[in-house]
Formats: sequence, structure tokens, C-alpha cells
Amino acid sequence: MTDAGPDRFALLVCDGPVCGDDRGSAALYRQARDAVAAPDLADCVYLGRRTCFGQCLRGPNVLVAPVAPDHFGADPEPGSPGAVLHFGVTTNDMNEMLAKLRRAAGCLKIAR
Repeated sequence: MTDAGPDRFALLVCDGPVCGDDRGSAALYRQARDAVAAPDLADCVYLGRRTCFGQCLRGPNVLVAPVAPDHFGADPEPGSPGAVLHFGVTTNDMNEMLAKLRRAAGCLKIAR
């Protein structure tokens, strides 16, 4: 967390036909959507979908990346500084990612 406020993150879930239809990314997106709607994450984590990260056979894939407050809501690229592309993400993995984002973003400090 910086003096200006908490860091913010983008969480992008692949929803391409292989990840989404064949590998279950739709369920991961719903899981993340429900978590990000909670007050402790809503102001800190932007949730989006990405059609393809080019790693379909390793999916479902999820990109987590820090974003500057003035770019909140913008989709970062996998090569963005600090971005991590996770492969073969499970619901347990998503829970761990969300817990780490809560801690890293200092979201609990700005919960309404």
C-alpha cells in the first residue's frame, strides 16, 4: 500500500472457447465475480474477461496484474510489469489468489 492509498489489481479470466467451454473458466469467473463484489475487494480489484492468452491447453488461465489508480478498469497485458499469468487455475487456486489480493491491496483498510 502506498501513501496515496491501496494498490489496485486487475484479475482477468480467460473466457475463450477452450478455457471457457472445455476447461471451466466460466465457473472461475463467477467465483471471482462474487468475491470482487464484496466491499473488501470492490474498490481494489477490477475483474475482467480476456478472450485468449494463447495458452489454451494449459487453461483455465487467469492474469493478475497491479494497475495504477488512474488505469483502474483497463485490461493489462501479460507482459505488463508485475503481471503474472496463472495456468490450470482451480477454484482452490482462485481462493488463494483472492486472499493474496486482499492482503496485497490493503483492501480491508478501505472496506465500507
